Amino acid sequence: MEAYLYLPVPADITREYSMGELIEVLKRNQVISGIDQKALLSMVKGHVYLKETLIASGKEPVDGADGYYRFFFESDVAKNEAMPDSDGNINYDEYKNLEIVNKGEIVAEYVSAVQGTNGYTVKGRLLQCKRGKELPPLKGIGITKDETNGRVYFATESGRVDIIKDRIMIHPVVLIKDDLNRMDAPLDVKGDVVIRGNVDNGAKITATGTVTVDGLVYGAEIDAGGDLLVRGGISGNNAAVIEARGNVVAKFIEHATVKAEGTIKTDIIMDSDVFALEKISVTSGKGTILGGMVHSVVGIEANDVGNNVGLKTFIRLGVAPEDLKKIMLLNKENAVYEMSIANANEFLKACEEREKNEGISMKDNPERLEILKTKIKLTSKQALARAELKVHMEHMAKSSMAKIVIHDNLYAGTTFFFEDLKLENTNQKEHVFVRKLGKKLKIDSLY
Repeated sequence: MEAYLYLPVPADITREYSMGELIEVLKRNQVISGIDQKALLSMVKGHVYLKETLIASGKEPVDGADGYYRFFFESDVAKNEAMPDSDGNINYDEYKNLEIVNKGEIVAEYVSAVQGTNGYTVKGRLLQCKRGKELPPLKGIGITKDETNGRVYFATESGRVDIIKDRIMIHPVVLIKDDLNRMDAPLDVKGDVVIRGNVDNGAKITATGTVTVDGLVYGAEIDAGGDLLVRGGISGNNAAVIEARGNVVAKFIEHATVKAEGTIKTDIIMDSDVFALEKISVTSGKGTILGGMVHSVVGIEANDVGNNVGLKTFIRLGVAPEDLKKIMLLNKENAVYEMSIANANEFLKACEEREKNEGISMKDNPERLEILKTKIKLTSKQALARAELKVHMEHMAKSSMAKIVIHDNLYAGTTFFFEDLKLENTNQKEHVFVRKLGKKLKIDSLY
């Protein structure tokens, strides 16, 4: 990438090198590109001898940049977690579990590729740059391209926006601007629901997508096919039944039954029956679990568990005993299916052999048809049992290292369960965790 010239002192002190002579020397040494004519002239006129002087420089290639889309919404909001701030608190007002755009808003803009520039060496060899690649136009549902410049995309309807396999999808959202109460018809929605107010006693919501409640949830029933966000908290009056196939995030959970197939994050769990397949985190705000039954297959984290008057609080880790029994039952069912299907296959094979050896068609044989029908039913049932068993075994695998971490206080009156194991805590402890160790539950210090 560089060439230097070293000139000896001429034998005849009155002699000077000429520019043509130096250019010829460079050519003989294959230096043909990036020659610094001023540097050569300075060597000639300044009588620069016995010194290496830079007289030619190559040029590095500058790679181009691929085109890309600039999105004017959070494209991965569904992956967001309710993260606490520096003080350990979750801001439920700012947290969101879906991104909503309004009709006419700009949702994306295309930034064209930059092609880059080639380089070269001092010997004239081309150094190829990486060319930027253009992207195809965006596709999706609920968007349109601005025909004037072809780079800006607008929403043609209001709703939840996300990206699925490089396609922008805008899904309709049912928006309730006021409270939802028992006098309102039950909401049964294929999609997402946003409630700007409260969900009162007796109200019912069923949605295939996410459910967002800006206010409080009282003694209501909610079944969410995705995540559930309750910014105001759940005050269930011992009547609320909440279920979500995704995560549950709520400011607090009191006197309610809550089940999540994902994680649960909240400031307080009080006198509630709470279950999560994934982690339960109660470390924001007060971070207290008090009363009721709190069960996580994977693990629980809290600041305080119980209180100083010994209120009965139950914590369960891992899979429940009834799930272990279900696993045993499914294994037995599978064994029966295996044997029955093997017997059916043996009979069907005998039919084939008879056809082959005796030349008798067994195609319409009543007994053969009945056995074939039975085999099909058994195979279907076995597939369902295996699928259910697989789910339970995945839960078992997740639960093997389950533990509860208590950062501050564990009070007397708290009872821990892990499968068929039980441990009652009889005195106050600080900074501990509870886990299964061998065939026992053990309380250890965090530090």
